[in-house]
Amino acid sequence: MNWRPLAGDHRPWLLVLMVAALPFLGACGDEETVRPSGPTSSAFVQEWGDSGSAPGDFDFPIGIAADNAGRLYVADSFNGRIQCFDVSGALLDVWTVTDSFFAPAGIAFDGRSRLYVTDMARSEVRVFNTSGTLERSWGARGSGPGEFEFPIGIVVGHNGDVYVADRNGRRIERFTPEGVFVQEWPAGRPAEGSRFWGPHGLAVGPDGSIFMIEWHGYQIYRYSPDGVLRTTWGSVGFSSGHTNNLYGIAFDRRGQLLVTDAEPHRVVKFAATGQFIEQWGEAGPAPGEFELPWGIAVGSNNHAYVVDSIRERVLHFDNR
Repeated sequence: MNWRPLAGDHRPWLLVLMVAALPFLGACGDEETVRPSGPTSSAFVQEWGDSGSAPGDFDFPIGIAADNAGRLYVADSFNGRIQCFDVSGALLDVWTVTDSFFAPAGIAFDGRSRLYVTDMARSEVRVFNTSGTLERSWGARGSGPGEFEFPIGIVVGHNGDVYVADRNGRRIERFTPEGVFVQEWPAGRPAEGSRFWGPHGLAVGPDGSIFMIEWHGYQIYRYSPDGVLRTTWGSVGFSSGHTNNLYGIAFDRRGQLLVTDAEPHRVVKFAATGQFIEQWGEAGPAPGEFELPWGIAVGSNNHAYVVDSIRERVLHFDNR
């Protein structure tokens, strides 16, 4: 598809995302004194991206997904587009939509030939093929079955069904690949002060379980594919094996779980059963450092790719 800037007034959904980020931004006042340490063997490889609207640049990117052919897809949210790269960071394609305003957030590959993207502007799921053609959309703003109040995380299960984290609706919704509503279940705890606890990020485990992280939360939840809660783990803090403010979640090709922890700016790796393995990263502008690590994906090479939404770049780690 040919690149073009997205026309229109960005302010309504820019405001939505800025408000959504306030709990994180308000919690950062004294965190620069925190320098967590812990075991790590994964090394920084490279980074790419810059602030802007030209091809290959980003404006508040959020989600990232990898396919089986060595390609990465980044939800370039404020630019209203999906950008496709190879695993070395070379730009391959840029997708936009022409029928409406587009604010992509979560993005998931179905393992075959389609990508499912949550659109915050229209409260929809949009489905693209790997050539960038928009095939279908579903959803509407609301609290009823098949509607969304703030869709963000998305994943495709081993059963082929699509699971969407409706953060403000405090639920996970399940659909067929064609968008037919199947079920929903409540997810996330009641708010505690500034912590909202709505479902935020989703990943599918090696056994087909659906893993969820909460907005501005530190716990990880494992559900059966039909919504039965099986396991919860996580303890708040900055020391090794603790988490504080989870934003992104993905499994690598060895079945290990990677999460991005926005405070204190790192990636934490667990076994699928919850045992801590390693962590890497800290706050800063240098290579391998983060300001707001959000989306995370694992490529066909088993390397990890992390979106830094504020510094507007993708960071590549070897994930040993």
